[in-house]
Amino acid sequence: MLVVGVFSLLVFALWLWMLIDVISREEKDFPSSGSDQKVLWILILVFGNWIGAFVYYLVVFKKSPKSK
Repeated sequence: MLVVGVFSLLVFALWLWMLIDVISREEKDFPSSGSDQKVLWILILVFGNWIGAFVYYLVVFKKSPKSK
């Protein structure tokens, strides 16, 4: 049971980290800079939960470093 709890906590942390990243990232920082990419990714993260967070990590976060 402890393993499941720790895994769930790590998945939630990943989801929260990706949600904060998509909110703080500018529209021009997304790979395909079409209109409303930010809103689309927020919806994917909110409704896709951990799967959406994992896809966002692979498609946007890992490939496009934040410039701050």
